[in-house]
Amino acid sequence: MTSEPAPPGATHRLHDEAVEQLLASGERRRELVALLGEQAYRELSALARRARETRRGGPVVYVLPGLMGSRIGTRGKWLDDVIWLDPIEVAAGHLARLALPRGARLVALGVMLLNALKLKLSLQVAGFDARFHAYDWRSSVESLARELNARIAAEGSREVLLVGHSMGGVVARVALATDTGRIARVVQLGSPNLGSFAPVLALRAVYPTVRKLAALDLRHSAEDLARIIFRTLPSLHELLPDPRLAGPLDLFDAAAWPNDALRPERPLLADAAAARERWPAADPRCLHIVGVRQETVTGAELHGREFQYTLTHGGDGTVPQALAMLPGAAHWFIAEKHGGLPNNGRAIAAVADLLRTGSTDRLPAATRRSRVTQARTVTEAALRRVAPHKVRWQDLSADARRRLLEPVVSPEFHGSVPPAALRAAAAVTSTRAATGMPPRVLELRLVQGSVADANARALVLGLFRNVDPSGAAAAVDAHIGGAIREHVRRRMFAAGLGQVAALLVARGSLIADSLLLAGLGDFDEFGSDAQSLVASNVVRALAEAGVEDFATVLFGAGSGVPVAAAVEQQLAGFVAGLESADPQRVIRRITLCEIDRRKYEAMRRTAVATAARLSGAGLRIVVDEGEAPAPATRVPDAIAERQAALRSDPAYLVVTMVEQGRATYDCRSSLLTAGPKAAVLAGNVCVSRRELRAQLAKAESGGLGPGDMARFGTAFARLLLPASVRDGLETMQRRPLVVVHDAEGSRIPWETLRIGDVHPALEGGLTRRYASDALTVARWRAQHDNGSKLQVLLVVDPTLDLPGAADEGAALGRMLRAGGAEVELLSGASATRAALLRAIGSGRHDVLHYAGHGFFDPADPGRSGLVCAGQEILRGGDLEQLGHLPTLVFFNACEAARVRKPRRLARSQLFAFRRSTSVAEAFLAGGVANFLGTHWPVGDQAALAFSTCFYRELLDGAPLGDCVLAARRRVLALDSIDWADYVLYGNFDAAVGRPDHD
Repeated sequence: MTSEPAPPGATHRLHDEAVEQLLASGERRRELVALLGEQAYRELSALARRARETRRGGPVVYVLPGLMGSRIGTRGKWLDDVIWLDPIEVAAGHLARLALPRGARLVALGVMLLNALKLKLSLQVAGFDARFHAYDWRSSVESLARELNARIAAEGSREVLLVGHSMGGVVARVALATDTGRIARVVQLGSPNLGSFAPVLALRAVYPTVRKLAALDLRHSAEDLARIIFRTLPSLHELLPDPRLAGPLDLFDAAAWPNDALRPERPLLADAAAARERWPAADPRCLHIVGVRQETVTGAELHGREFQYTLTHGGDGTVPQALAMLPGAAHWFIAEKHGGLPNNGRAIAAVADLLRTGSTDRLPAATRRSRVTQARTVTEAALRRVAPHKVRWQDLSADARRRLLEPVVSPEFHGSVPPAALRAAAAVTSTRAATGMPPRVLELRLVQGSVADANARALVLGLFRNVDPSGAAAAVDAHIGGAIREHVRRRMFAAGLGQVAALLVARGSLIADSLLLAGLGDFDEFGSDAQSLVASNVVRALAEAGVEDFATVLFGAGSGVPVAAAVEQQLAGFVAGLESADPQRVIRRITLCEIDRRKYEAMRRTAVATAARLSGAGLRIVVDEGEAPAPATRVPDAIAERQAALRSDPAYLVVTMVEQGRATYDCRSSLLTAGPKAAVLAGNVCVSRRELRAQLAKAESGGLGPGDMARFGTAFARLLLPASVRDGLETMQRRPLVVVHDAEGSRIPWETLRIGDVHPALEGGLTRRYASDALTVARWRAQHDNGSKLQVLLVVDPTLDLPGAADEGAALGRMLRAGGAEVELLSGASATRAALLRAIGSGRHDVLHYAGHGFFDPADPGRSGLVCAGQEILRGGDLEQLGHLPTLVFFNACEAARVRKPRRLARSQLFAFRRSTSVAEAFLAGGVANFLGTHWPVGDQAALAFSTCFYRELLDGAPLGDCVLAARRRVLALDSIDWADYVLYGNFDAAVGRPDHD
């Protein structure tokens, strides 16, 4: 077959036949790669060559694209004048010319090749005479069906087959009603036979395609496009969801819509409803491949002046399964997105089977029904945050340009068509057709910018165990309202090595659709093997979920891992994951982001070399550079924000004490410093048990005075920490210090630690975290019913033998009420175990302040707890069945004297010390997020001074760490050592009762 050479000019303006010719010849490769993408170009050019070598004469198949899948404009001899979709026309505001009836002179010019060409060429290779049928998707379905039948009759084929994607499948089905016997079979792909909510979103200006187009249109907003164009199109109105399946709303009734400028016109709605009544019922010639298990809008309800939409996984992302399936018709199912159905290799193979025989065993004819339907709701206000800023076409990456029409038209190619599907027509297929699978192409994209602005399907963030989100994770967290930090604080994500978990985020808060958290384990054990394991598990999880591209940062680079080593280890892990967990070649692109210019250059150099080394016969890694499209935060601003965050990040000291025989401990400590040059400093110290006991005895005996604390704290530091860790701590003096320890480490009064000439507990502040697998998910109420008032449950002297505690409780109650808090008091005999459980279980309280005795069970420390009236014990395990716990439990340990007496035996003081730490561990294991207690009983004056200062700061909205720091300094001013008695387990920057300050 011969043809004239393709003319010069913009490739998106060429006729379809000219583009196919260029693909087969290999001419103008760079332009076509920019238009189609590297992977699509390679696959389409190979198919085009095979199709050109295939003999014609097979059954005629007309391929109809979906809604918005045909180009609209004015026909030219060589080059068309394209309105839909020419970026220059969009930017100039010319999309408004599509409005009807003014734009009726415009015609369908061809198809969006990314969404239909793979299907057409595959059918040609399989021996069919496949032809495109572009149509004006603005028009009514019945008029388009008549045009299709007219073309079939004009071209004279006696028996034809139809394949239609989305709206194209509906047009093909309706054409059966007026067919004169020429249409033998129709195959639909994701067709909205009973409507869809996508037209609702388009008419309300919240459909992603509409929002993205409006961002390019320098003259119109999304609401303008909906009002001027979409409200005039019969097709959108005819594809509204069937009222019998659309929930409480009849969307063909104008009164069911919000009363604003976007409300559809009653005449168009009435015409659409009448047309739908005329559409034919199921026809045995019509076969349907339905996409499933994608998050889809499946319901809408009117809330005030906007719709609120329900999303479930009951559809293909655009068409709900219930609205796709026509009663009485034959259906097959595939887990694929709406826009990806025509490009899915298995779906194409099934189409070929259905066209030949009317059946296929490549896809199931039934789909599993989930026992639990996960649903979420989203408001129009949230959807309007998609693409909120104007952008220029020239500023978009090539991939962002190809994704402009998602989810209607998708550029993703999921798997090659199985060779057997093409070989089945061997009698009409050239023996020169290529065989075998081409090498896998993985695009590695490098971006000097924030990962929060990355243009990818998913973002992947690595988190260390017991370390709050910082750096890139903190930047992303700021976009999603602190959801990552909330998961970490509630212990919902443990960040164990290799652990991965998906985090649901509000649509529009990120360019990405989803967020994956990857556990990096303990920062002192994160090495090359760990990095490769995490990378491999990330690829495995995303491939199984059908996520084809993701963006991330270098794992561990913020903890001192050299950039070059991080790049090599992470890419090797990704490749290993692709080989072992992604045989279907789902993942096609990985984006690595870095803000810092120096680190980015190092990453780029290493990535190019590593990609060349990892490429081979079965894998080719293509390295590309780009920038995050239309970032919500400019790079200089993002750098400034990261530097500000780094200045406030804490340092983390992880201490593990392991018994080495009867005489010694192996004390391993690791310090994660903070700031731009963060690093991990680690070492081991062999500690004599006798020497440790002697040092602890000095504190527990009550013999230490204010003048002894500096010497005592310095001796503790030298006894337990290697010099490298002490030196690192000295550079972190002004930062908060978080000490993470195991059960043995809980006995150490880390608050007394002195580094150089300061105590960290008095300088930047010191808090603790308990490293234990026994901790349950932390539970506290996130919202308040009574404004922002602090809600305090005050439990005082349940055993009626602590007059000092009663005085403290009375003073605290007066102060808290004067400060605007609401206080519920349980004292004396009324503070029973049952009463405490009822009060705590009500979920009303932010703080439980307990001034009374603790109970320590030496046989089972986890059963320790608080002594209630009648000597009943409230244990940490009693809290596990309660839904909402106080954000903070403040345990002010009391003894009858409440004043330290130096001559008392060390043993009794040691008992009180062990009891307090065990109570903390028991309550943390029960689900308490933050626990403030004491090492040993505190004197009355110091206890009252600490409590009143602490609560005064808390009432002003200060975070817990600042409250404790101020209270410690207040006790220090009394010339008392009791500032070191108070221990805070939990989150140093958590705000209690004032979530806006968090």
